[in-house]
Amino acid sequence: MSDIKADSAALMDVFDRRVERRLKRRQFFRNAGGLGLGLVGGTLISACGGGSGISSMAQTTAPSDEEILNFALNLEYLEAQFYTYATTGSGLPASMLTGVGTQGTVSAGAQVRAALMGVRKYQSLISDGGRLQLLGGTGSSWLICHPVQGNLAFSPHQIEAALSAMVTAVHWVHPDPAPPQRVYFSHERLGPLAGYRKIFRCPVEFQQAYNGLLVDNAVLDCPLPQGNAQLSHIHEQLASNRLQTMQSSQAANEALLAWLHAHIGPPLPTRAEAAAAFGLTERTLARRLQSLGTSFTELLDAVRCDIAMQQVRETNRLLTDIAHDLGFAGLSPFHRAFRRWTGSGPGQWRRSN
Repeated sequence: MSDIKADSAALMDVFDRRVERRLKRRQFFRNAGGLGLGLVGGTLISACGGGSGISSMAQTTAPSDEEILNFALNLEYLEAQFYTYATTGSGLPASMLTGVGTQGTVSAGAQVRAALMGVRKYQSLISDGGRLQLLGGTGSSWLICHPVQGNLAFSPHQIEAALSAMVTAVHWVHPDPAPPQRVYFSHERLGPLAGYRKIFRCPVEFQQAYNGLLVDNAVLDCPLPQGNAQLSHIHEQLASNRLQTMQSSQAANEALLAWLHAHIGPPLPTRAEAAAAFGLTERTLARRLQSLGTSFTELLDAVRCDIAMQQVRETNRLLTDIAHDLGFAGLSPFHRAFRRWTGSGPGQWRRSN
């Protein structure tokens, strides 16, 4: 019995470390076209079955150790396959897919539409770089991408990458995909029109009210032969658990940021004080922040940056006073930190803002 428990713990540890790596990559996706990668990745993760089969299955059965390991391996396989399709136009080479038994295939939802709707729920497991909206019509529907990147604007290149990635993914999972009927971009054209038509194979219009693809409903509603309701149920159960864990961690992170804002100043709050305020040990606090891809030092630096920029921009206070209140030993360290944050000194930044 002890061996079984040890094996189960080892499997869970493998999966936990897999999720930690995924959380750390979310910051990369935020800065490198995360909208497209997140939408496509969320589609594949959430849609290995779909349809009414999910709701009809029992929700109280816990996944087995084998199913947990299989889920983690499936995520790795899907991710690797998508990257190679997106960058080379083909999947992983056969030499990398050796093993015992019959090789499986990448499956999407029972329908592309059902898979895309799963993105709304699970997209944040891969990226927080945007959201998808589906506007249904009689013969066709608009898939609209809303880029979200905190206070930073998405570049037009990232938006174009997002829509082209979605087209690539549909071509990958659909048995006989048709090109979009029309593509809208809210920005001006960045290159030759022939390049856009080669990728999308349909009329492309610019300076529109939104960014999106007009897709035939027949493409969205066509059944996919590789749908697997049982596998979808397992994936949804595990992904839902991870989503709940991540949301709880993010709420705790926001609470810590609020605490730092309230306690900033000389002397600076310490990690030990923060941990004690939330009833945690320092090690537990550090581990939880690490799972979110950050640290106490990084959060403290971010809070000092926010307050410094607000004070320099919105007040006429002396820079020496601002530096003192933020716990800097003098004006020179404050100048260096402010230049690191904004690219210019606080005096110059105040005059230009």
